[in-house]
Amino acid sequence: LGGLVAIVVLVMLAAVIGGALGSFVPGGKAGAMVVGGVVMALVFLGYLALLFTVQGYFSARLQNLTWDCTRSQQLCFESDLSALALTRRLLLNLVLTVFTLGLYRPFAVVAVHRLRLEAMRIELIGRMDDWGVRAAAAGPGAAGEMSGDFFGIDVGL
Repeated sequence: LGGLVAIVVLVMLAAVIGGALGSFVPGGKAGAMVVGGVVMALVFLGYLALLFTVQGYFSARLQNLTWDCTRSQQLCFESDLSALALTRRLLLNLVLTVFTLGLYRPFAVVAVHRLRLEAMRIELIGRMDDWGVRAAAAGPGAAGEMSGDFFGIDVGL
């Protein structure tokens, strides 16, 4: 609903700006066509900025909600991803991807994932030494070896 309201506001703003600029531009029909083109370009850019803002806010909020509620007895995850930082990164990625004709796309994906990971924190409850003691007492398990054989995965270390 918020997106629909924003689109209506953008169209109304474009109509007001177009009407105001159209009355000042001389040249008759040609001048009105130029003003119409400029207004349409501004509406398109505003709509694009709206989409990226909504996507950045939704993605950041979803990550923060997901990881802030993820806990175990020994670990506590926290995320403080900023919607503004993610939106800026998405817009920069769009500009660089268009400018390089798509060659920047893999780097853009890595940049977004790096931003998401840098916003994460892991808090350990207890001591790290206790984990090693429990793992050594349990002995080696064969589940990893069996799953590797089952899926045909060979790590080759």
